[in-house]
Amino acid sequence: MRLTKADDIPGSIACARRRVPTARMFITTTIEAPISLAYKTYQWVEIPGGAVPDQLIDQAIRRAAEEQLALRGLTRVENNADLYIGYQVVINLEKSVSLWGTSDGPGWGGGGWGTRSVQGQTSTIPVGILLMDLYDVGRKQLVWRGDAVKTIDLKQDPDKNYKNLQKVMTKLFKNYPPKVSK
Repeated sequence: MRLTKADDIPGSIACARRRVPTARMFITTTIEAPISLAYKTYQWVEIPGGAVPDQLIDQAIRRAAEEQLALRGLTRVENNADLYIGYQVVINLEKSVSLWGTSDGPGWGGGGWGTRSVQGQTSTIPVGILLMDLYDVGRKQLVWRGDAVKTIDLKQDPDKNYKNLQKVMTKLFKNYPPKVSK
C-alpha cells in the first residue's frame, strides 16, 4: 500500500493531497503549486526515465486522458502549450494467498474431536499504477499530480480494458481543476 503523506514524494511542496478509495482502486491527487485557471492548452511530453509499457497501451492512456482534458476545456497542441502533461506506468505482480479450513468433528475453538485441515492457494495479481503529471510551462513547475492504483487483467478483452481505463481517468481527473476556495 502506498503512503498518503505529501512528503512521500521527494521534493514535494504539496499544498493539498487527497486519496479516494474506490472498489479495488485508489486515486490520489496532489496540488503541487497554485493552479491557474487560465490554462487552455497542453502538450504531451515524455518523463525522463518514465516507463511506457507498449505502443497500444500508450495510445489508450493518452486517448483516455485527452477525453478528460477536453471535458475540462483544455486543447492539445504540438508546441507553445500552457501545460506539459506526462505519465508513467508501473505494473507490479503481487501475490495473494487464500486459506480455508475444514473439520469433520464436533466442537469449536481449541477443543472437540475430529480431524481438522487447512488448505491454501496462491495466485499472482497484476496491479497497475498510473502517475499523471501536469507542469506549468511558464513557471517550469509541477502543478498537479494524480495517481491511480488498480488491479488489472492483462488477458481481458482490450475494449473492456479501455472502458476500465476511462473509468480510472474520470476518477483521476474528477478534482481537476481544483475548486477555488472563497
